Amino acid sequence: MLLLLGSLQLKTKMYPDLLFSHSLTHTKGVFILSRYQKWTVTFLILTGVSLMFGQAAKTTFTYAPLAGWGTGFIFLILSAVMAVKAYNQNV
Repeated sequence: MLLLLGSLQLKTKMYPDLLFSHSLTHTKGVFILSRYQKWTVTFLILTGVSLMFGQAAKTTFTYAPLAGWGTGFIFLILSAVMAVKAYNQNV
């Protein structure tokens, strides 16, 4: 792990812009995301929330885990679509 961090530190000293992707704008410690990147992050968060809700509601609703996994899969597909759109927008 330390070797990996050391190599990352060495690369960032040689190439300071390596940490900041061309698709993100860096302004005073704040990353400004594009519209599709924001939707990607939102759908990924919703994926995790739906999976957690499905497991938490297991005792209340019989098919809660199945519903949680189903909605999580849908949100995951939507986040992948938005990630591809964000990538194509910046290429």
